[in-house]
Amino acid sequence: MQKSPIAYMYVFLAFALFLFPCSAIAAKLAGTVYDSQGESLVGALVKVDDGKYAALTGPDGSFSFELTDGVHGISAEFMGCEKYDKRVNLSSDRHIKITLKE
Repeated sequence: MQKSPIAYMYVFLAFALFLFPCSAIAAKLAGTVYDSQGESLVGALVKVDDGKYAALTGPDGSFSFELTDGVHGISAEFMGCEKYDKRVNLSSDRHIKITLKE
């Protein structure tokens, strides 16, 4: 007795879902880095989870990361400014403003 093509499709889909589970990325953490005068900082270093993820801010001082839900440590640095460190609880998309003091 020959199996129908639909039966093979279900087996393939179940196998594919087992091998390639859904991505764990749940939320986007984005923000902008400013100096103490409120000007955006180009090229500031922003790190998440002690450097596990890192990015330099763009021309408008912006950055973004796609992360899993939970608490993440975020830091920002720029030459001549004090380092910024904060813990962020992420459960959905979030935008933050970081001001670095000179």
